[in-house]
Amino acid sequence: MSAISSDRSGVVSCGMNVWQALETSRGLMAVAASWRERLGEHFDGFKEAFLQRAAGVPKGMPCPRGCGCAHEIVTSDEWEVSSEGGRSHSLSSAGGEGQGEEAQSTTRAICRCDPPTCPDILLTPHDIVLLELSWTKLARALCHVFALDYKPADLGLLNTRQIGSWSAEAVPVILTIQHERGWFRTVLLELLARLRQRFILLAPTAKNMDAVSHELLASSDAAFFSLDANVALSDEGALRVTGADPGKLFAKFAPQPGDADEEIASRAFALVHKLDAQGTRKPPSLMTVFRMYCIDGFSASTIARKCGSNRMTIRSRLKLVETKTGMNIDQLRKVSAHLEKAEASFADSRASHIHRKNLIYGEDDSEER
Repeated sequence: MSAISSDRSGVVSCGMNVWQALETSRGLMAVAASWRERLGEHFDGFKEAFLQRAAGVPKGMPCPRGCGCAHEIVTSDEWEVSSEGGRSHSLSSAGGEGQGEEAQSTTRAICRCDPPTCPDILLTPHDIVLLELSWTKLARALCHVFALDYKPADLGLLNTRQIGSWSAEAVPVILTIQHERGWFRTVLLELLARLRQRFILLAPTAKNMDAVSHELLASSDAAFFSLDANVALSDEGALRVTGADPGKLFAKFAPQPGDADEEIASRAFALVHKLDAQGTRKPPSLMTVFRMYCIDGFSASTIARKCGSNRMTIRSRLKLVETKTGMNIDQLRKVSAHLEKAEASFADSRASHIHRKNLIYGEDDSEER
């Protein structure tokens, strides 16, 4: 989990790079050059998917060498005045740009340490664009991969939002991004005091979790999940679940069995089984898609990939289930535990039926002998 690995599908596992980059500083707004420094080769994909242009004009940027100072962003005229004042300037280029741009660069980030210890950084106009994390884009993407209901809410806490809810009981799912353990603990304590109910807490990594935080969550019947252990980011900025499917991951928060939900699940399963038996469609079968989406909790894209199909085909199968059963497919997904129970009951009933037939045939065979 501490390294960047890639599988055959081209999806890069977000371990100690992309997700940790969100926890490297208190603010989630910085110039493009700083984001590029933190995200490395994943900058373009992450920027396209989850960053947005922020208002304002940047005056400085963090030192990429980690000296603790903020490099002041100056234009060519300001830099010339600084040079005449006796400062000596060595140069480096932000983002590894070509040497051809260095001569044309009119903006630099100058070290303000006394004496200066870091070389000036040549910046292009693209480097000094202010970018900030888009909570909306990230929340929607996480809700999609975790099969959550999108219910955003600003809780008035530092870098903390409710992004959605899980199951028919609408258990709040909250994302917090903190750069220090102290801030994480503060946010956790306030959430416990204010919500007074069970909830799901997400964070980019588990670096801020300690024994006390685990104890606090356990005593409130809440739970914590880190994104780096459960979510992967593709080069294009798409997310997918890499750990357990959402139904199993959040099983603790599934609604308790109820007669109404159980009846709905049983009726839906029976209808889908009947439709599947009647159909002659190409793979994947209606039942396969229904089970993977509603019981296993896989996304349409994941099902398409696993079945060697395409997303449009999977969506058409799910739409057919909705049309024939008159039930919303995502509402059925929330009663996955009941659907699984209905499936088990159907399998037991079928096995019993087959067993009885075998007994009859066996008795006939024995008479013939």
